[in-house]
Amino acid sequence: MRACIKALCHALSGGAAHGGSTTTTISWNEFSTIMMNFNLLPEDGFQSVHQIGDGGGGGGPIQAFLDCILKSVEREKQDTVVLPTKENDDDDNKEKSDFMNQDDDYR
Repeated sequence: MRACIKALCHALSGGAAHGGSTTTTISWNEFSTIMMNFNLLPEDGFQSVHQIGDGGGGGGPIQAFLDCILKSVEREKQDTVVLPTKENDDDDNKEKSDFMNQDDDYR
């Protein structure tokens, strides 16, 4: 696990793409490729990635990666499906029954 995290941090810091040097910053294309490998949306970390080059302090590719994970989880929470309860099922069945009865009235 530690080796995986270390390799990820190394890749995010630009070390893997630039012959092992960790002093260079990662390009947007490199960052996007890493995010897509994790099924994350690179644009979720856009602000943090660009704070480095702008001299804005803070941020950085590792923070951008964490931002992408956070926004992905937030989206998943919004998209969660509420499972039907017994009460909801009974209501659905009643509606279906009412619909079927209406259909019979038209024949």
